[in-house]
Amino acid sequence: MEKLTKKQKIADAENLRKQAKEVAEKGDYMSASFFAVKALKIFGEVNDSTAIKELKKLAVAYTRKSEETMQSREISVPLDKELVTFLESMVNELTSSDSLLGNLEKIVNTKEMLPSFSAVKKTSEEIVPITAQLVTHMSIGDEGHVTSFDDFETSWFIENYGMNMNLSISSINRVFSELIKKKQFTQENLMGLVISKGIFTGEFLLKLEAVLERRFANDYLSAIHILVPMFDKVFMHFSGLLGLDIYTYNGRQTSTRNKTLSVEILKSEEFIKVWGEDFCYMLSYFLYDPNAQRFRHKVAHGDITVSECNFTTFNIVFFFLLRVIIKVQVNSK
Repeated sequence: MEKLTKKQKIADAENLRKQAKEVAEKGDYMSASFFAVKALKIFGEVNDSTAIKELKKLAVAYTRKSEETMQSREISVPLDKELVTFLESMVNELTSSDSLLGNLEKIVNTKEMLPSFSAVKKTSEEIVPITAQLVTHMSIGDEGHVTSFDDFETSWFIENYGMNMNLSISSINRVFSELIKKKQFTQENLMGLVISKGIFTGEFLLKLEAVLERRFANDYLSAIHILVPMFDKVFMHFSGLLGLDIYTYNGRQTSTRNKTLSVEILKSEEFIKVWGEDFCYMLSYFLYDPNAQRFRHKVAHGDITVSECNFTTFNIVFFFLLRVIIKVQVNSK
C-alpha cells in the first residue's frame, strides 16, 4: 500500500473533521465522535497542535452526547428458555440450605459465578463476525475520553467478556435476592458469620458494620464508598498471609510500603496461582482495568455517579469480599 504524504494526510483529516461536524448537526453523535477521533489520530501523526486541541474537545463533547443518547434507550438481549431454566435451577440449588453460611459457601465455590477467562479468550479468537473485523474499534472511558483506538483484539475480548460478566452479575443478584427473601441475608447474620472466623480486628468489624448498616438503609452511595477500598485492603492482607509479595521496595529511601492492587498484580503468575485466573480477571475487569469497568478508580477519584452506586454494584463487590473471607481457611497452629 502506497504511503500517504503529509499533504494527503492533512486532506484526509480535514475531510474527517468536516464529516464529524456535519453528522453532529444531524444529531448522530456516535458517528461524529468516531470521525473526530480518526481525524485526531491523523492530525497527531502530522503534529498539527492547533487541530489536535480542537479535535480533542470535539471528540469528548460528541462522545458525551452519544452516551446521553444511549442512556435514554433500553438495550437487552433476551435469554433463551434453556438458559433461563438453568439459571433458575442454579439459584434454587445455591439457596437451598437452611443456614446462611451453607448457602454462601456454595455460592462462592460455584464456578458458574465466575466468567471463564480461557473460554472467553477461545470464543473471542475463534468466533469473529466479518462485520466486527471490518470496523475500527474505539474504546471510550469516563466523560468521553478515548482509552484505545483501533485495538481490535482487546476490544473484541472485552466485549465478549462483558456479556459473560453480565450473566454472572445477574446470577449474583438472583441468589442474594433469594437469600434476602428467606431472611438469611441480614445485617445481624452477616456480621455473625464474619465474626465467627475469629481473624478480623475490631477496626475492620466496625467498618463492615457501617457498610451493612448503610446498605440495609438503602444508602448504597455510602456503603460502596466504604466497601470498595475495604475489599482492596482485605484482599491484599490475605494475599500477604498466603505468602504473596505485597510490599514494594523504594531503594532511594530504603523503605517498604504496601503495594496497591492493580491490573498488573492480578495478571501476575503468583497471584493467579493462589486465587485462580478467573477470579483475578473478574476483579481486574470490574475494579481496575481502564478498558473495562474500573470501578475502584471511579470511587477513589470521585468519578463515580450516584446512579452507579446501586443494588447491583454493591452485590458484586460484596460477593468479592465474601469469596475471599469464606474461601480462606484459618487453622490453629
